[in-house]
Amino acid sequence: MKFPFDPIDKMRIGDRIVVVYSWDKLSPETCPPISKNVECFDLYGKKLWTVNGMESDPYWNAKPNMFVGLKSANSDYYLISFRGSSYKLDVVTGTVVFEEFHK
Repeated sequence: MKFPFDPIDKMRIGDRIVVVYSWDKLSPETCPPISKNVECFDLYGKKLWTVNGMESDPYWNAKPNMFVGLKSANSDYYLISFRGSSYKLDVVTGTVVFEEFHK
């Protein structure tokens, strides 16, 4: 499947593919906006959502961040930010909830 930007991470979750886009070449042509670099597609390539809900992180509004990875643990899915925060991801809606700071 071809994605609109270069992925640094992707994971198939059931009938969906969650993609984390590269953040090293931040420009409108090569990357999405800094806080929107995660999208989900169905298996036919239709976009289902763009990540949302970062306002649950008390630090996000002070300094927007980008996501750099995706991991699973115990049937849950988490996005990891450049700053080192972990966000629990709802794979149906794209909503994230701040979980913890790791650094």
